[in-house]
Amino acid sequence: MLFHDQTFEERIRFFQLNVCDFPEELTCGQIDHQEPKLVLEGLKELDELFHEVYSSVQLFDNGDPLESLHNVCNTIMFLYSAGYVGDLCQEGNNYFLNIDKKEFKSHYKLSMNKPADNLSRFGFYYEYYKDGKETKSLNRCSTFYLFCDSYHNIFLALSYIMKNGFLNVTAKDYARMQGIFYKLDYRSIFLKESTKREDISPLRMDILNTACSRKAYLKSLVQSILERFPLCARPKFHEYYTPHWILQFYTKQTNKFVFNINVPADTICLEIRLSTETVEKLAEKMEVINGQLEQELKRFGCIGCNNHCEQENLREKNGVQYCIGYAEARLLTLYVTSEEDIKSALMLLEMEQEVLDWE
Repeated sequence: MLFHDQTFEERIRFFQLNVCDFPEELTCGQIDHQEPKLVLEGLKELDELFHEVYSSVQLFDNGDPLESLHNVCNTIMFLYSAGYVGDLCQEGNNYFLNIDKKEFKSHYKLSMNKPADNLSRFGFYYEYYKDGKETKSLNRCSTFYLFCDSYHNIFLALSYIMKNGFLNVTAKDYARMQGIFYKLDYRSIFLKESTKREDISPLRMDILNTACSRKAYLKSLVQSILERFPLCARPKFHEYYTPHWILQFYTKQTNKFVFNINVPADTICLEIRLSTETVEKLAEKMEVINGQLEQELKRFGCIGCNNHCEQENLREKNGVQYCIGYAEARLLTLYVTSEEDIKSALMLLEMEQEVLDWE
């Protein structure tokens, strides 16, 4: 799996970098509610909460990077499901959610106790009831109330998002609704900016910001690709396991997938399955190829696929072994950390265009 060795800090950093700034254009005029000012205040509180959650590395870290990431995501999804199924209630100036546990569990299908406890670290608290009588725990109740002392209008905003901002997204959109919620993408939810992948620039600010110290390299590489080749990019927000942006490039004329540029936090990685012709041309130049590209080419060979060809498809040229029967065996990953890496990436793409004719 790509980026499988990411630390938990690197994974949660991706979400820190992708929580959208509250848009100045979002005003009371865009809020269809009798208390638009309070809704806006609640939306800002939600934004503040997400920044706090994504910054709480020690709270969620249990020593395993993937399980620690699940702790974070499950906590956010617990809140998401509470807003989705809960009834908004008001007592004086305070809002809270009345949640039927059976209905909640039909939407949130994971264990409830850990994320509920995690939320309590941010000022949330609960009251539990069964048959109209208060009980002691989430496990014993049939209904629970969710309150928050730290953020006074957060439930008003959460309920408003679920009822007025819920987007019916498909595979053509850059993320699922849950992913859009992870980001608090208010521009898409309320200002009606397109979520369609084909409409989103690969140089959009949240994507560039994800590259952090390598932002300039990402901008230079993507701009060069779009200027030199007849390709278009369709970004995708990948929030699972190893969270990252996937910039998928397709030919404009035939809509054929060509390669990915993956952008986790502070990382840029070109991922391309090379043609056998390109591998052969590169093998001819091995005397002048070095560094990362040389290492990747020497990594090629038999990967033990299900074709069971007993290496009949394996070829060798100038010390480079490569398979002519399975493109996955020619998968090259190039991490972009310098101008030289950008040159190497563009050289690979130029070779591929000569062979495959992207026009």
